[in-house]
Amino acid sequence: MVPKLSIQDGIDAGKRFFKKLYIDKTKCADFLEAVPQYTREYDEERKIFKDTPLHDWTSHFSDEHRYASLVETLFINESEVTEAEKADRLLSRLRQSTNQTR
Repeated sequence: MVPKLSIQDGIDAGKRFFKKLYIDKTKCADFLEAVPQYTREYDEERKIFKDTPLHDWTSHFSDEHRYASLVETLFINESEVTEAEKADRLLSRLRQSTNQTR
């Protein structure tokens, strides 16, 4: 389960998450093209960017990255972790998300 955070909090988490990633340039070429183009909506009348991201072809890649950054503490090497440890990690993450929404 992904914690319920604001979109901006997720974007910020996604930015920090890049430091931890190895991205295959060939297999992830579409992702690498999309993410730098991800942007916010523009208000033509007021001549400013809105707080909301623009929903276009780049947003799907960016949303996936944002969601992954929010649950990255659950990424585990299955062969090294017991079922009990997996459950503990999930419960801990759920408690954190519950506390953040209060």
